[in-house]
Amino acid sequence: MMRLSDPVQPTLCDAPSLARILSTSIDDKNEGKVTTPSEEETKKQLAFLTTMFERDLTHPYRRYWVIRDLESGDSVSFISWALPVTEEKEERVREERRKTLPPVDAPEGPPSYMNDLMPKIEEMRRGILGVPRWLNWYCGNLATDPKYQRHGAASKLIRTPFEEADREGVACYLDTDLHGPAIELYKRNGFKQVGEGVSIGMEPYGGQGIHTHVGLIREPKKNA
Repeated sequence: MMRLSDPVQPTLCDAPSLARILSTSIDDKNEGKVTTPSEEETKKQLAFLTTMFERDLTHPYRRYWVIRDLESGDSVSFISWALPVTEEKEERVREERRKTLPPVDAPEGPPSYMNDLMPKIEEMRRGILGVPRWLNWYCGNLATDPKYQRHGAASKLIRTPFEEADREGVACYLDTDLHGPAIELYKRNGFKQVGEGVSIGMEPYGGQGIHTHVGLIREPKKNA
C-alpha cells in the first residue's frame, strides 16, 4: 500500500525531482493538444526547469511544499504558492532578483500556446483581483507524479496556505484549464470559478479546437 507524507518544505536537492514531475505533468496536459516534443527538447526542458526550481526554492516570496513517498523518500507531488504582496512589491522583488541572478532562458522548441496565453491570463487575474490588487496567495504550480495521482496528495497541497490565509483575511487564487480534471479538485476544496475565462485557438501549436483558462478564487473564512 502506498504511504505518503504530509506536506513538508522541500530543499534545493529536490529541484531535479520537481523538474521531472512538472515536465511529466506538462506533457500529460499537452497530450493531443500540441505537437509532441522530441527527446532533445524534453532534455532541454528538464534542464531549464531544474535551474528554475534551484532559483525559486530560495525566493523570499514563494512558498513550496512537497509530499514524499515514505518508502523511497522521493518527492512525488509539489505545489508552489506566491505569498500575498502588492503588485508594486512583487515587481521590486522581481527586479532585485534580475540584478543578482543570471538569466534563465527557456529552451527553443515549437511555439508554446501557454506563452501566448499568459498575457491573457495575467489580464484576467487583474480583472478578478482588481486594481489595486486584492491581496492573495497565488498558486503557481501544482503537479503530481502520475503513479501517485488519486491518492489525496493534491488535495493536501492545495490546502496548505488556507489556515494562514483565513487568519490574515487573504484570498487564495489560481487559474486552470476549464476542461481539465484539476478544476473539480479545486472546487471540492473551496474554490469558485469567476467569469468565463480566456481562450486561445490550438491550431498554430499542432493541436485542435480551443483551450480555455479560467480563474478561481477561495475567499477567506471569517472567524478562522
